[in-house]
Formats: sequence, C-alpha cells, structure tokens
Amino acid sequence: MLTILFYLIASLLSAVAVAAPAPNQGTNMVTATITTKPGCPSRCGNLTIPYPFGIGPACSLNPFYSLTCNTSFDPHKAFLTNPTSSNYSEIPRTIHELIDISETQFRVRNMVLYNCHNPINGINRSEEHGMSLPSDSPFVFSATANKIVVIGCGYYSKFVGQGQKSINLCSSYCNRKEDVIAGHCSGSNGCKEDVIINNVVREYFFFVSRPRPDSISYDRCGYTFMGESNTFKFGGISDFDDPNVFVERTLQSVPLVVDWVIGNQTCKEARKHEASYGCQQNATCVDANSGIGGYRCRCRNGFEGNPYLPPGCSGFGISIFCIVMGVSWIYLMIRKHRSIQKREKLFSKNGGLLLKRQLSSICEGGTEPVRIFTEKDLKMATNNFRDDCIAGRGGHGIVYKGILEDNSFIAIKKSVIVEESQVEQFINELVILSQINHRNVVKLLGCCLEVEVPLLIYEFIPNGALFNHIHNGVHGSWLDWPNCVRVVSEIANALEYLHCSAFSPIIHRDIKSANILLDQNYTAKVSDFGGSRVIPVDQTKCNTAVQGTLGYLDPEYLFTSELTEKSDVYSFGVLVAEMLTRKKAVFALKGSEFHNLATYFVESMKKDQLLSILSPQVSKKAPIEEVMFLAEIVNQCLSLRGEDRPTMKDIAVHLDRLSNVLRH
Repeated sequence: MLTILFYLIASLLSAVAVAAPAPNQGTNMVTATITTKPGCPSRCGNLTIPYPFGIGPACSLNPFYSLTCNTSFDPHKAFLTNPTSSNYSEIPRTIHELIDISETQFRVRNMVLYNCHNPINGINRSEEHGMSLPSDSPFVFSATANKIVVIGCGYYSKFVGQGQKSINLCSSYCNRKEDVIAGHCSGSNGCKEDVIINNVVREYFFFVSRPRPDSISYDRCGYTFMGESNTFKFGGISDFDDPNVFVERTLQSVPLVVDWVIGNQTCKEARKHEASYGCQQNATCVDANSGIGGYRCRCRNGFEGNPYLPPGCSGFGISIFCIVMGVSWIYLMIRKHRSIQKREKLFSKNGGLLLKRQLSSICEGGTEPVRIFTEKDLKMATNNFRDDCIAGRGGHGIVYKGILEDNSFIAIKKSVIVEESQVEQFINELVILSQINHRNVVKLLGCCLEVEVPLLIYEFIPNGALFNHIHNGVHGSWLDWPNCVRVVSEIANALEYLHCSAFSPIIHRDIKSANILLDQNYTAKVSDFGGSRVIPVDQTKCNTAVQGTLGYLDPEYLFTSELTEKSDVYSFGVLVAEMLTRKKAVFALKGSEFHNLATYFVESMKKDQLLSILSPQVSKKAPIEEVMFLAEIVNQCLSLRGEDRPTMKDIAVHLDRLSNVLRH
C-alpha cells in the first residue's frame, strides 16, 4: 500500500513539474505556460511555442505574433515575420531567429558590428548593422535586460535609436597592452558596457570608429553590439585578432532580449472592450512597464493553463494540490499507524508486558513508577546517540550522557546484545532498580522500550568510576585514608541494604571498582545491575550461570554455580584490597606473570607482610591499627568458603565504627 501511494505521489508531482515553468539559464526571464492553440504545432525544433505566438496567422493572436518555422535547418528554426518598414532604408534588415519565449520576453539571435584596420597596407575591413522591429508592433528591445557593449582600444560606438531620438555614445580605451585583461568590462581594459538611455527602442543603428586607426599596433579590430546583460565574457587581447571567431562566439552566447505585451492599452482601458480583451477566465491583468504601454495576463494563484487561450486557466493546480495533500495525509496516517504498531511490537519484544505486570504490584505498594521515555526524547538528549556522548562501556552495555529539555543530565544505558535471551536480564535490572531507594545506589529514572535496543535511564553521576580514581594518580589525589574508609563504608551500606533491607534480597553479582560511581561530592554509588538476581525470601541461594568479572569472581560460585549473598562479600573484599594496595584485581609484578590480587593479599596477611604491599598513600599516612582493622575484614571477606565470610550487615557495622573514630 505504501509503495503504491509513493508512486502515485511521485507521478502527480512529476506531472506538476512538467506543467510548471522551468527557469532559463543565465536570465531572469520566466518561461511561459506551455499551451498552444488546438490544432497548431507546439514546437519548432527545440523551441516550444506558447499562445499568443503561433506558427502561421491562424495559430497566433494576430500577425505580429505569427512565426515561420524553417524546416531546412536541423533542428528546425523559428523566425519572426520580416519587419515591414523603416525610416532608415540603409539599415540591413534581418529576420529575427527566436531562441526562447517567456511570459514577458523573448530572445533572438544577435548581430555584431566590427571595424578592423590593417596597419601594414592601411586597408579597413568593416561590417555595420542595425536591427529593427515593426514600429507599431507590441514588441520593443528591452532597455533593462540589454546593454550596449564596445570592444577595442580607443574605439567609440554611436547608438542611434528609433527616429534618431535616442543616442548613446560609448567608448573603451586602454593605455598599454598590459591593461587588456579578460573578464569584466571596466572601460579601461579595452571593453566597456553601458546602459540604454531610452526604454522605447524598436529600431537602432550602430556606428563604430577610432579617431586614430594607426595609433595602437596590437589592436586590429573594434566591435560593438547590444545584447543581454551579464552574458558577454570578454576574452582579452585575443578578441582583437580575428573578427570571424569573435563574432561567431558572440552570436552563440549573447542573445538580444525583446519585451512583448498585448496591445497598447492599460488593463483598465482594455477591460472596457470585452471583444478584444486578451485575458481569459481565471486570469488577472497586469500592466506592462516596457515603455510602450500594453498589458500581460497571468493565471490566478492555484490555477494552471494559458491565460490568453480560451477557455482560460483551470483549477488543475488546485486539484493536484488537493490530491497530493490527500494522498500525503493518507500516507502519513498509514505511516503513523505502522510506526505505532512497530513501537508496540518492540515494547512487547523488549519485555514491556512483563515489566507492566511486575511493576503493577510495586505501584500498589506505594512505589513511584518509573518514567517511560520516548526514543525521540533520548535522541534529542544525545544528538542521535553520537559517539562523543559515550560516557563509558560496561559488561552489560554502553552508557551515554544526555541532556533533557529541562537541562538536567541523565545517563542512558544501551545494551550491547539484543537477543531475546537478554530481555529477561534487562527487565530484571529494571524491576530491581525500581524497588531501590538508597543514597549509595544509582537512582533509576526510567526506561525506553520502543526501540530495537532497550534502554535504561539513570541519574548522571559526574565524577565517573572509582576504578579511574584508584589507578590514576591525578584523579585519586583526594582518596586519602579518611575518604578511603568513607567510600568503603558507603559501599558496604549499599550492599547491606540490597541484601537485607530491599523488598527481596538482591545479589549484585558484579561488584567491582568500575561499577562504583562517584557523584559531585565523591559519594559512592553502586551501579550496573545487569547481572543482578533477586533471591526469594525463603531461600539463601540460587543456581545460575556463572557471571561476573575475572579477579572479583567468588571462587565458590565459580565452581558450584550457586549464587549467594557471600558472593558479593567476596567481590567487596577484592575491591577494598584494591583500594588499600592500589593494584588491579589481576595485576603483574615486574618480570613476573599475572597475579590474582585476592590470593596475593591473603598470602601477604599470612606471612605478616601486609605493610609491604600497601600503597604508600595508605601505609605512610594511615594509623597502622586502623589499617590492620580494615585489612582483617578484607581477609575474612576473601575466605574461599562462603560460610567463613562475614555478612554485609556485620561488615557495615564494623566500618561505621571505624568511620566514627575517624570523624572524632
């Protein structure tokens, strides 16, 4: 259906484009509506002939608009009727070859006058010309679209208009050969353009001469002509050499513009004579400003056709517009319906129905529901998910930084994998986070499910991951002993809340420094719940596929696939050891293989070598008894057997005591 509508619209638009006027190259003329009198030829060669013009008297408005199509040329050429009379019998008469016809003007092939002098034998070679239109015709050489041009050094041109009433004197000069520069006609470079002083010119004659023909050796020829403005390109000194080349080039590139009108009356006067009034139905009359009076006709807005040809202009344009608008509206409605269907399908595919069912019970319990974002909202917030908006990459997706319309910052988590097997994990994270409200856990703001890749929207945490502050000396300068204990205590409180205080026990399953974010006050916030699991209240463990990060992964969980709260305790122990030693969970000593930080830390405790592995920032500035107190907690957390590890509640209590000691 959409394909059919598309082709229908395209066809209608093509039809309108064919019927619409096409702009001429290099001119400000507007092409006339392409409509010929019925039964008459519409073309002569490459020229389209609109009424009131026509080939032969029967096809034109009157004899003035009658054209002759000369079929001896290939392609055929159209000519105006030969001028009938003139006051200047010496002017060579020409039958004007038409190049194109517009709504207000037509262009004809030009003529060029030249005068060449041979300094060797003193022989002059010249060709003079004039051009004329019938004195009572509705045509006039355009005084606004044409200019007089004279070429040569020391030449002047005399332009004599109809009845010798208008005379233009135009001259060009150049003092040196180097002054003759191709391009724009400045007057001092051997080329000059001038305007026509009289705007009513139906007949003109040119004279061109040079007072001292032997004065300049490099300038053999001078030229003059009248032609369309901005079409002549001066070729420089090469234009002085061969008149045949110059004249032919100019005739092909510089036409002569003629204004045409209907009659010699104004619109007001013409309307009084209904029989001779030229404007047909649904056409408006416009007074011409060509200098010879007369008027022109134009179709009213929304109408198409030839305003001079009965029955006049029709509402085809409006019909086409209405059809196109109607079809476009139907297309947009279908497209909108398809878009809604697609979003609903994606919402269901991404677990939206499952999410609604799970959140319904939460809403009844008083928890505020998460906000549903649209794809449009998030594209605007991230500049269409541009790469420079990426804030980080995690094990469960890419995180983008975005700005909402209220100028608040958000973090958008975009999953890497879109398989249906990942949907349950995504919904799991969403349901878990919707139940969590703790100052040390990243707050979930909402989600977007109407996209191919499901999205979660969090509060934006500006200072990034704890990992970067631990292992980057510049970023971690604030991480002294009191702040180290504070951050560890905040993480412990968050995990204790997840294990004990939430609606159901939640095991994070991927506690590591990269998943601990720091806000503007460097307060720790646990993030990335993509691998988290909810443990039923009446159970203490669950069997699940092993998931986590190497170095932080609980060895007991790794071998048994039994996930318990103590798995988070082990990962927490590795994270604290990382802060004490400033070594990564898997690291390499100089000249040795990779080491597991947990094993390295426990063995150092057994050998009473703890101080040798601590970071100088800890060992040199922290009270040894406080360091040993925290190290002993870490040692217990890293026990191979889960039952030998303390609970997060016990750990949080001990760390709160240590924090209180530091505060006092």
